[in-house]
Amino acid sequence: MSLDNIQLPASVIQQLFNESLVELKSVQIKSTDEKKSSDHNIQMLGKFQKNILIIVNEPDEKYLSDEKLNFIISILSACKLTMEDAGIVNCHNNQEIHYNAIQKQLNPKVMLVFGSELQALDFPFVVPNFQIHTHNKQIFVTAPEVGILQHDKAMKLLLWNCLKTIFNV
Repeated sequence: MSLDNIQLPASVIQQLFNESLVELKSVQIKSTDEKKSSDHNIQMLGKFQKNILIIVNEPDEKYLSDEKLNFIISILSACKLTMEDAGIVNCHNNQEIHYNAIQKQLNPKVMLVFGSELQALDFPFVVPNFQIHTHNKQIFVTAPEVGILQHDKAMKLLLWNCLKTIFNV
């Protein structure tokens, strides 16, 4: 007799699997007004332990491609930070994300925005690329899309100068 051909009686199988493998819950649909007033669930990559939020706009990725993620990790590493300290949000996949939702759910200390206009995210101000802006005790820096930035030495230098100031490196 081989272990590959063991057949268990139905009563034994029932005892082994006495709970359902699929949980069926009733789903309540909220009205449009409730959806607007409720909290948004912002999906984030990283632990966000030091309240550093990185916003990207990547239509073809959940967060970032491996190459772009490695670039962001190298930026964080140069600032003596890791993905434990920061969180990455792809605003393309979080279409209802806006300034108030970010403030309410995350309240970041530093926001680095790559490839997205702050106006599109309902920010109450505009920040030119590579300029440090402070608002409500938070620091903001915007830059072009990560794919463009990672291949442009002059832009990387402009970003690095901002990051040195923000993170004291």
